Amino acid sequence: MNKEDSLDAVVTSNVANTMEALRKAVNTDTGTTVFAVDEATLLGCGQSEMINLTLENTLTTPIVVFLGTPIGISEEAASVKKIWDAIPTAQKWSNPDTLAGLKDNQGAGAVLLQEYNRRFVRRPMLISEISVVTDSTSQRSQSIEKVFVPANIEASRTEPMEYKGVYTEFNQYPLLKQPMVLGEFTGISYILQPETKVSLNIRIHAVDKSIFKS
Repeated sequence: MNKEDSLDAVVTSNVANTMEALRKAVNTDTGTTVFAVDEATLLGCGQSEMINLTLENTLTTPIVVFLGTPIGISEEAASVKKIWDAIPTAQKWSNPDTLAGLKDNQGAGAVLLQEYNRRFVRRPMLISEISVVTDSTSQRSQSIEKVFVPANIEASRTEPMEYKGVYTEFNQYPLLKQPMVLGEFTGISYILQPETKVSLNIRIHAVDKSIFKS
């Protein structure tokens, strides 16, 4: 069984178990039905399979950026003090001076990066792959860290993630050794080296569905 088949089996099993538990919780005498809905597909707009995110650090100091968890949202980042306070001020991605030097697909201020993070928190996504394209030698050696922000925010932590760097003639390499959920409780941190530009190709394997009772 390959990685994709294994992921499909886990996601399918989890959805089935969740729906069964919800059905048991509903009083069948009321005739209520519980179902999970992908709102985009329901309305004829299928979900994308890939996010293409370009990030550029125009400053002379590194910037620590986040995908997933409240730390990736400017107005919430400081609430996760255990992780946030450990980052030097000049490297905090949402520090006003730093943010002015951080660009994404839509320009300075990393507006698109922040919107993706708000989406991850609202509707978690299972990511099967993140590949990075850059011509920076120092950036190619940069690994990522897992970020955990549990219900008890004071217990937040980071830990190294096994690195799978592979260099190709196209200067593209994978960051993930294993699938990762980007959402409210889990995510990743990644250091952008000074005056460096990267393109992140983020492959979406599954998106959390809305649960309705009717």
